[in-house]
Amino acid sequence: MPKVGERRVDPAAAIRQMRVLRLVAVSVLTLVLAPGAVHAQNNGEVDVRYYQHWAQDGTLVGDMQGYGAAVLLPWRSGWLIGGGIDRLYYDMETPVDVTGIRSADAKPVDAFINVYRVRVDARRIFRAGRRWEPYLEGGLGVFIANSDEPSGVTAAGGVYRLSISTPATPAFNLSAGGNLRLWGPIKINLALSYGRAFRQYRVTDTVSGRSGGIRPLSPLGPSAALVFDF
Repeated sequence: MPKVGERRVDPAAAIRQMRVLRLVAVSVLTLVLAPGAVHAQNNGEVDVRYYQHWAQDGTLVGDMQGYGAAVLLPWRSGWLIGGGIDRLYYDMETPVDVTGIRSADAKPVDAFINVYRVRVDARRIFRAGRRWEPYLEGGLGVFIANSDEPSGVTAAGGVYRLSISTPATPAFNLSAGGNLRLWGPIKINLALSYGRAFRQYRVTDTVSGRSGGIRPLSPLGPSAALVFDF
């Protein structure tokens, strides 16, 4: 059993993160070194996206899902700029652990977290005008989150009630992916992305006053989208 306050490391999650990082590295090299790149005039597009993410150890994130939409407009040849909004959601795993309180709950007590991410991005397309258009993308955003207030039983026979502070925080976003044209203005998009917030969340037991911090949120993983040219 882990000691109070000891960070739990999920080996399976660590292996998944390493695999995703390797895929990101291979994708970036493939895009940068791809031969015969052309930079035809690109169109604007609307993306409707689904996310399946994980996060760095110490953020107490298990699997994270979400969806979002974005509008990107032509800036110059081979470039798009735009913005969007995403909703990500996940269970924060046993947040009582970071307060140093030893719980006696029959089952782990998690907190449900909603995150709204508002972002502005710039996309560099490497083969604009081709059926397969790989790209690199980066930008800035804001994470706005809210949480429920889980409670449970302590090993000493008392109770705890957690308040989780989730302040709005600036963040950055990076992704590598590509659009595959199906027909007419319709494309599908596959990408790998990484985001990083700059502020911690904080968990406080309102009964005892004990508290602890959680590492900034850092979603990492694949996404898929339906894309409409205009």
